This record gives sequence, structure tokens and C-alpha cells, in this order.
Amino acid sequence: MKSYFIDRGDRDQFIVSGFSYKQVNNLLHKWRNCIDDFDFLLILAGSRTAEVEGISWAGATPKSRRYTPIADAEMILQGPRGQRKWLLPPLPGGASPAIISHVAAKLIGVKPMIIASGLLHSPSFPYLLLESPSEGPANCLSSGKAMSLNRVERLWNAGIAMGLRLRKPLLLAECVPGGTTTAHAVLAGMGMDVAELISGSVLTPPLALKKKLVHQGLANAGLAKAVSPKCLLSAVGDPFQVIAAGLTIGARQAGQPVLLGGG
Repeated sequence: MKSYFIDRGDRDQFIVSGFSYKQVNNLLHKWRNCIDDFDFLLILAGSRTAEVEGISWAGATPKSRRYTPIADAEMILQGPRGQRKWLLPPLPGGASPAIISHVAAKLIGVKPMIIASGLLHSPSFPYLLLESPSEGPANCLSSGKAMSLNRVERLWNAGIAMGLRLRKPLLLAECVPGGTTTAHAVLAGMGMDVAELISGSVLTPPLALKKKLVHQGLANAGLAKAVSPKCLLSAVGDPFQVIAAGLTIGARQAGQPVLLGGG
């Protein structure tokens, strides 16, 4: 992995993730100037990885995790006092971060435009569809066949097309139960040793379980060492990752910065 450094004697030599201090400062300047005028996208997506027992606390049971993205989005849009069709699923511990996100979004004065992909249930609020709902969730990453390559191509291209149309900076957020595990798998497929670096919704992440699923998925996929991003996502990824990759590429070509808002 590439190394970066900070030279405290010369700010112009400050490097963060491959950007100079000047480039980072320019990006921050853009966001300061558009704090009340940016696009906010929330991607809801599903993966059968979330149905593995013990993999996630984004819902206490595999069944409840099937509707967590919709319930979280309703909380962000309407708040705890709103008339919500999908109540937050029971959680093993703590409170849903959707409550914090609702407060933060209300404070800033923004509401997300929502994209839904691979959900088992239909949202009760307006949302964008980039594919037929019949596609359903991605398969568990352990299969090594999470999504068809055709599906990845369609979502990738749809994301790029949306990104190219951006005329404002983009805040991109997501809700994907099991998403930290699919992220682990994709990064491992890229040759990165990230097993001890990725957390999740569980207070003490089930690292052994995550490693087992990732190992099974990559073994079953039988990927070449120089695998393409699309083939890797097809093997062990989820719909959010594909759409987000396309959006980021399109936004970059449109000259708009992207801020990844997390889950």
C-alpha cells in the first residue's frame, strides 16, 4: 500500500491519501461554500450476507435485518415522532445511528434522495429504482457469486450516468446490513490485509466469522490475481458498492467532489 506523510515544516508537502495540502484545502473550501446547497443521496441495498447468524447487529435477527434499510430511511426522513410504517428493528444493543442522522440532517436542513436496490420489501416513501425490484438482494458473499456480471454492469453504468448529471457536490450515504463484511471481502480480493481494520455494527466484531465468509467467497469465486473491479464486485460485493463506484466515477468526470457519509 502507498505511504503518505506530513511534513510539518512545509504545508505544501502535506499529503493525505495522495492529495496535496492545497488540493485538500480546495476540497474543504468547496464544501464550506456549499454547506446548504449540495446533493444528498442515500443508497439502500440488500445482501443475503446479513442473514448469516451473528454477522450483524443492524437488527437482532436475520429476518429483521431484511427491513433495516427501509426503517432507517423512514427514521431519517420523518424522525421518531413521524408516522412510520416500518419501525426500527429490535437491536441487540445501543440505538440506531439513523436517529443521529435524522437530527444532523434536520440541523443542516437537508433531506436525502433515496436509491433502493436489492431490497426484499418496498419502501413507503418516494425512491429511485435503477433495476427491477425482482432482482432481490445480492447472494451471500460466501457463495462467490453475489451478483451476475450483467447486473453489475447495469448498476455501474447507471451510477456513472447519475454522477455525470451532478451539478453540485455530492454527499453519499448508505444502509446495507452486512456491508462491512462485503467491504472486507472486496478489499481482500484486491489483495489488502484488512481483517483487523474493519469494524461493523457489533460492539466486538465477529472477526473469525467474517474471515471465514470472506475466505469461502474468494475461494468459491476462483478469481484471477489481476481481477477486474466489476468481476470482484460480482463475486463478493453488494449493490451499494457498485452504484457508489459508478456515482463516484461520474461525479469525478463532472468535476464535483464526493463526501462519503458512511452508514
